[in-house]
Amino acid sequence: MDTTTFLIIIVVLIALILLAVGIYVILVLHEARQSLQRANRILDRVDSITEIIDSKLVRPATTISGVFSVAKDLLTIIREFTKKEKTVAEKNGEQ
Repeated sequence: MDTTTFLIIIVVLIALILLAVGIYVILVLHEARQSLQRANRILDRVDSITEIIDSKLVRPATTISGVFSVAKDLLTIIREFTKKEKTVAEKNGEQ
């Protein structure tokens, strides 16, 4: 065999190997893209679930605790006011 034909065969084989590797890389990248898209959909679902939990459970609980704290403060103010009225009435009755 001539050196030129030997080199041509080597170059053709290397080109075929590079072509096969390129195709394999494209397939791997395509599969990675699909996996990332699935992971993104799962994360979107988790995000929507946490948003639902936040809007349905956490925010009302915060609001309820806020309402209870305001009610507690109002009851304290009313108790203090009634105590003051009683003490004022008792002082007026004694005088």
